[in-house]
Amino acid sequence: MSLPAGWTPETPHGHRRSGRFVVERRLRAQQARANQEDGDRALVAGVLVAVALAVAAGLSVIVAHVLGIGLITFLSYGYDKLQAIRGGRRVPEPALRLVSLVGGALGGWAGMLIWRHKTNHASFWISQIAGTIAIAAALWLL
Repeated sequence: MSLPAGWTPETPHGHRRSGRFVVERRLRAQQARANQEDGDRALVAGVLVAVALAVAAGLSVIVAHVLGIGLITFLSYGYDKLQAIRGGRRVPEPALRLVSLVGGALGGWAGMLIWRHKTNHASFWISQIAGTIAIAAALWLL
């Protein structure tokens, strides 16, 4: 494996380590940043859909939020399933769990059942249940 431009097998403090160690550490950090960006994009897309629903359809903010984030969550599950089949770049699991927890649980349930995706992962079931409870509480307070 060749090193990307500007990368050396030395740590920032001058200690020599194997080039593989440094590259792997930097790649993990880069992947963590990409995962965070994917989660951020999904949330921004969901909020934009929610705003459009609130303005265009005159829905309450909470209902529009649940529908908007839910739609993006459903589409994210479908895209991730497609990428899993194709062997492409996947949607990070933390991003899928995050959008389910912040209002997208209904879309997450639909994505799990329709796409038959992430149904064997306990962490996704827990996220879906917690997200559903959060949605029920928000609608009850409405």
